[in-house]
Amino acid sequence: MWAEICALSTLQAFEGLADSVCSRSSTWRVIYDCLEPHAAKLPDKWSEKLNSFQSLCVLRTLRADKVPDGVLHYVIQKLGPQFVEPPPFDLMACYKDSNVLSPLIFVLSKVL
Repeated sequence: MWAEICALSTLQAFEGLADSVCSRSSTWRVIYDCLEPHAAKLPDKWSEKLNSFQSLCVLRTLRADKVPDGVLHYVIQKLGPQFVEPPPFDLMACYKDSNVLSPLIFVLSKVL
């Protein structure tokens, strides 16, 4: 994780990120320990300095396991919730579209 923070710090927008993590490690630890780090505000000037995509990059360095949640949050923020919500299922309309040559096939999945 530290190597990724250092690598990210080499980019102009993230200049000083590694120093900030070193000097304010307890503040950054709160983000790391947070249940929803994708929704948490970054410490110090970073929340104002970085745009939402850049904040997603910081999330990737700190909590790679929460990147899918961060991407979902990013898409909702930039495009709207209609791009992440599944369309309503209309069984009758699907049934009317089917015939003996194109039957209905249901794929059941478990949402986590």
